[in-house]
Parts: sequence; C-alpha cells; structure tokens
Amino acid sequence: MTTTTRRRGPVDRLLDRVFVAGTITETESIAARMRRIRIEDPALRGLAHRPGCT
Repeated sequence: MTTTTRRRGPVDRLLDRVFVAGTITETESIAARMRRIRIEDPALRGLAHRPGCT
C-alpha cells in the first residue's frame, strides 16, 4: 500500500482559513426551536465573536 502526499497550493491554504473545523463539546436547548452549540478547537482562538447571521 502506498500513500500519496498532496501538494498544498494557494487555494488549499485559503480554504483552510475560510473553513475552520472544531469539536462540538456542549449542546443546550434554550427554546423550543433553538439550541446553543459550543464548538472548541485551538484553531478557533484567534477568531472574533460575531453574533447573528449577518
């Protein structure tokens, strides 16, 4: 079995900055149709909090 190393081009590096992954560590129901979901990961530390969907 062989493994292939894929090159990391500028598009891949851009996507890594746009799409950040994390682990869901907590969920809480706060209303009938609303949940609070806590996502944690060291990659998320530098992101600013922006409430809402705008």
